[in-house]
Amino acid sequence: MDTGETPLLWAWEGSDEALEEWKSLWSPLQDRYLFLPPEKKALYHASLTLISNYPFYLMEWGRRLLNELFPEEALEIFKTLSLQSLQGFLESGSISGPLARGDRSQAFQEADSLKDPKERESFRRLLLLCEQIKNKEIVP
Repeated sequence: MDTGETPLLWAWEGSDEALEEWKSLWSPLQDRYLFLPPEKKALYHASLTLISNYPFYLMEWGRRLLNELFPEEALEIFKTLSLQSLQGFLESGSISGPLARGDRSQAFQEADSLKDPKERESFRRLLLLCEQIKNKEIVP
């Protein structure tokens, strides 16, 4: 059955019998599915959280800071940058900014520009984490 929509990708967990039953029920929808071993469920959800939840907390933080500078244009700037960044990452894996260019001092100057000490410290920690990921010191 063609719904005209892009098929979804599901991860399923359960007994072989239950999965076979679900497979027969869902196959008319043309969705794709993966079988998730129960012992990998927490890892699966951790990966989804990193991809779909955490970026939005960070984007909200950035949007709020941007709104302090340009209240009228903040949403437009936010949307443009977010979409361009995601598109660049999906198409070529590229990122931009001082860490991508190897300009560590500029990255830490950006952290120092934050007024709130907790935000400054969080920003620095994120910089260090991103640096580790960039340098492949953190490899899954």
